[in-house]
Amino acid sequence: LCWALARDTVTGEILMAGNDPPWTTKFGREFVGSWIRRYDANGRLDTTFGRDGIFWEWKYSTPARRGGTYPKRIKVLPDRSLIVSSYYETRDSKSDHSTIFKVTPDGKLDTSFGGGGFDVHGFINAVELQSDGKVLVGGWRYAPKNKYPAMLMRLLPDGELDPTWIGNDPMAYAPFGGNVDSIFVENGFARVWNFFRRYETKWRNGAWDGKSIIRSRFARIVL
Repeated sequence: LCWALARDTVTGEILMAGNDPPWTTKFGREFVGSWIRRYDANGRLDTTFGRDGIFWEWKYSTPARRGGTYPKRIKVLPDRSLIVSSYYETRDSKSDHSTIFKVTPDGKLDTSFGGGGFDVHGFINAVELQSDGKVLVGGWRYAPKNKYPAMLMRLLPDGELDPTWIGNDPMAYAPFGGNVDSIFVENGFARVWNFFRRYETKWRNGAWDGKSIIRSRFARIVL
């Protein structure tokens, strides 16, 4: 299955990311994998990228934690390297997490970016690049008592958290709440759209009547 597409606006190359069904070795160990393929502007697979045109990301799976890995967002940098977000889902959801990682122009994992990837215990919906190489990441994170606070963070070009981001709060939950869904960068600003769900109850006809209300809002942040 294909989960993400991107296009290099300079070269015209097309990046496609997806995943394959679980794969079991002859020793009974199961792996789940995702892939990235690069095609030239004419739609031909670029066999100089990765291994025969494919970058592979494999994760070991166990019966108790069996799930899948899903590449969700791809951003192309000026040097043809890639910033990718991938979500790893487990059967019980307790170990679900997302990873932001970097792929070199020739299709290899860039271990200099966040030590091979920056992990988030939650879900990444949006990835956007600044002109200075910093990476804006939005989504939501798992928290105690089944709460899911919004996440809007910024990574430095080396894949580490930017400690100066939004009042020195690297994860910056407070201004948003809910779920950061989209980020757009222009003219020195980040425009952020998020939505959140609120559960309200009222006493009606001798019983509590509950309903879920969804709200959304935009915010503009100076970069």
